[in-house]
Amino acid sequence: MKNLKVILASAFLATNFLGILKAQETPIQKLEDKHSYWQISARAGYDFPMYKETFRFIDYKGGFMGGLSVNKYWNWFGVEADVDFINNTPEAVDLPGQYVERTLQNTILDYASFKIQKKEISRTFVGAGPAFKWQTENNKFTSELGLMGGVGFIDGGEILVDGVRQNALNDVITYHSGFDKEVVFSTKAQLRFNYFFNDNWGLNAGAYYMNHYNVAESTKNEILDKTYGTKPATYYYVERGKIDNVYDDKIIMRSDIAGVNEPNQMQKMTLQSVGVFAGLSYRFGPKNPAKVVETKAPEVKSYRLVVTAKDKFSGQVIPNTQVLIKDLQGNIIKTAMTDASGKVYIDEINPNNYAITGSFNEISLDPTSTKTAEFIANGDLNKELIYADRNFILKGRTFQCNSSVPLSGAAVYLENKFDAYKKSTMSDANGDFILQLPPNATFELYAKKENYFSQIEMVNTQNYNRDRNLFVNIEICAQETKCGEGIALDNILYNLDKYNIREDAKPELNKVVRFMEDHPGVNVELGSHTDSRGSDSYNQKLSQNRAQSAVDYITSRGISSARISAKGYGESVLLNKCADGVPCSEQEQQVNRRTEFKVICPK
Repeated sequence: MKNLKVILASAFLATNFLGILKAQETPIQKLEDKHSYWQISARAGYDFPMYKETFRFIDYKGGFMGGLSVNKYWNWFGVEADVDFINNTPEAVDLPGQYVERTLQNTILDYASFKIQKKEISRTFVGAGPAFKWQTENNKFTSELGLMGGVGFIDGGEILVDGVRQNALNDVITYHSGFDKEVVFSTKAQLRFNYFFNDNWGLNAGAYYMNHYNVAESTKNEILDKTYGTKPATYYYVERGKIDNVYDDKIIMRSDIAGVNEPNQMQKMTLQSVGVFAGLSYRFGPKNPAKVVETKAPEVKSYRLVVTAKDKFSGQVIPNTQVLIKDLQGNIIKTAMTDASGKVYIDEINPNNYAITGSFNEISLDPTSTKTAEFIANGDLNKELIYADRNFILKGRTFQCNSSVPLSGAAVYLENKFDAYKKSTMSDANGDFILQLPPNATFELYAKKENYFSQIEMVNTQNYNRDRNLFVNIEICAQETKCGEGIALDNILYNLDKYNIREDAKPELNKVVRFMEDHPGVNVELGSHTDSRGSDSYNQKLSQNRAQSAVDYITSRGISSARISAKGYGESVLLNKCADGVPCSEQEQQVNRRTEFKVICPK
């Protein structure tokens, strides 16, 4: 990584220094000889190893690469010098969880987990060779092929995988010694494409193939020795064997000690990889100032149209409004959405007569138009689309109760039963939704989604002034119902020693009615709990009566009595320490006085 930082820093300093020198020349200069020049290219990308050696349980992952190229071209032919730094990582793959120990009983060895220790493989390539290029007539695009030979510096790659058994020593599943600062002959073929947005600066992207020959395995066993203690032999590769498609504890290994499988088995490997990259290119030349000729920049005129979506009454801008620009024949020449500031910017438009229309949430805005003479050279022509609907815009968000997780894909309903008004929409991936909201009325807002119990929010538009506000923002939450888990109902209060339903409890019970109407196949239990004050028998009877009273109210709203049951729990399910004889505050006692409903699990 340190080498990579040096390469990238050198490329940055070199290209910026050359850019400063070129900035001293007369503005708007053009190279007379477009084919002969120097070029510096910095790049970063991803390397994919294709190591030919196949080790059971060991594979190699790709990694980051970075590099720098220097090219000198004479027409289509030139030379190229490259420096690259690459990281790859060994990994453990296809590790079986069991082995058969070849004893008389064929004992099964189970591994609870695997312990993996490894070092990354770092590769550095330094090389040079011939380069060939093709370029377009306007000198904007070039393709290059470089064929290089040089040296590679290979280090790292040691990996040890141990199987962990309970109450037993770890077993070596596989091991490879990796490579130790190897210096080998290497080759590289690279294809690069450049796009230059001026005479000097451009972007590049491409791919390469790299090969390192005769890379010897390391004679060091640093991880192995650290884990199991220094051994008299050097081990290059270890794996558990496989007989008749059954893994067993037979060990296969290569080492430099006679009598251990096959002795003196160090291997020299060929390490290959391919990679892709992108980066920045800088070219300069020729050195002869006589070849630099000046050209006069043509006068450029540009025109821009800016369209703003705005509310007629409050003057508020409207984001996410669809805008259409049409010519006199009705052809759509541009479609766009207004940004957070309610604006659409249409650059490089030809002055002409255009019709401009827009819509928000399927409501059309008052259209506008342009005339050719209105456009300003190198300036903005501003036009407005007006939202003249007297309805409010309800911008809402659905989320899961007691969290910030959005509830996507929920059907959201806005309902006024008095006026028989009902509209619906779906929440998007972020839980957001939009609805038209009529003025001077009260609405219920709730969400519907399978297995979710929604809150019901009341929206009274008489509390808003349409001449001041266009948007009404509101959030609504829904709680997932899980089989057999209770959901507490808020504000189900009873008078002292009473069990009849009070008026202030009905809105919360109406939520249960709504849930059961939306989920006709669901049966529920309504449970009532008391605190520990009073006798057990009295609390049990009082809670049963209160639960039954709540059930009676729900069935009076049209829910079948076969779908809902009452259950009094008395003081048997306390949520805190406040049992008999334990001093508690009134607030602590209130926690236990509650009404819950839960979905009854099908038998």
